[in-house]
Amino acid sequence: MTFDCHNPLLLAEFWSAVLEYETENWPVIDGATSKPRDGGVLHIAFIKAPEAKTAKNRLHLDIQPVDGAMESEVERLVELGATRIDVFNEPSETWTVMNDPEGNEFCVLKPRFAES
Repeated sequence: MTFDCHNPLLLAEFWSAVLEYETENWPVIDGATSKPRDGGVLHIAFIKAPEAKTAKNRLHLDIQPVDGAMESEVERLVELGATRIDVFNEPSETWTVMNDPEGNEFCVLKPRFAES
């Protein structure tokens, strides 16, 4: 998965902190990556792009905290540099829409099987 962005290293460091990944800087191509520490397959690349983001993302990440504590996860992400945008409470699911430091949307979901 690749994101075009203004500051690749900033976003790679943000997403590495969010996902507990490691960051690799690619200064030769003005990019960076977040990759799993355990050798997992989902690498997220960030490439410098001159254009500004102008519309809602057509693809976004959903984050589901393993301990079921959605609000504490949202607070942790705000401390890392995310912005809280909206909260949705549906009968079957609750989630918070957030932006990363460059305005890319993502969601934090309350685990479906968490105890209330």
